[in-house]
Amino acid sequence: MLPCCKNPEYALEHLELSITADGHETPILTLATYEALGDATRTGLQVALARRADNALAALTPQQQAIARRVLLRLIQFGEGHVDTRRQQPVAALVAATDDQERFEATLHYLAEQRLLVLSSAQGASNGQWAAVADLAHEVLINCWPTLQQWVAARREAEQTRRHLASKVQEWILLGREQGGLLDAAELPEAERWLHSPDAAALGYDADLLALVQSSRAALDAHIRDARSYRPPPATTRYVVECGADASTGGRCTCRSIWSGGTLQPRPR
Repeated sequence: MLPCCKNPEYALEHLELSITADGHETPILTLATYEALGDATRTGLQVALARRADNALAALTPQQQAIARRVLLRLIQFGEGHVDTRRQQPVAALVAATDDQERFEATLHYLAEQRLLVLSSAQGASNGQWAAVADLAHEVLINCWPTLQQWVAARREAEQTRRHLASKVQEWILLGREQGGLLDAAELPEAERWLHSPDAAALGYDADLLALVQSSRAALDAHIRDARSYRPPPATTRYVVECGADASTGGRCTCRSIWSGGTLQPRPR
């Protein structure tokens, strides 16, 4: 069983899960019993973890299940050409703008009690302050829990879009929420489409993203209005009259007008 456990500190807990799976009441787990828990692609431990996770979700209300899906997805680092891994996140980064705070906190602590995630504290790299963080309790959940795998398959691309937009929000905040951090004419429509999509409702977004999109739209609309109302100033014509006489004109006086760098044909006088 130990080769299935990447985190040795969870070995005893994994053992308990395997013993109690399928109502196995005896404290003794034989190799045959353990192997019987598995299926064609998963070990007995992996099956036990997946079943426990499904049972934990089933006890939640529909609203809490939606929060749990969102939180667990945010705690996965999508591998680019590699396997997906755990992704530790500040608890504050897991809250959505539409969340009921009490419901969110109750759901988060329930998931921790059910050993689906771990809550701890970590010191921020940028400000040095300590903050609550969350992490998946078992990386094996990513590979052995079919329910979670289905969520990842359905929402991977949309969640990557959400994370990209979240990074734009952080840039905007670091720049003091000024013009320099606003979304440009290409980025803004993408953000607006995402905010009005079913993915946004399922994955959630924070209030700062909404503020960034609204500020970007206001700035872009103002720029368009200014461009449409712009009228170039009328061209100013500057005339310079030169008079003189030379041999080519038979001693007659000639005048010519010079304007805007151009020269009119001489007009005899």
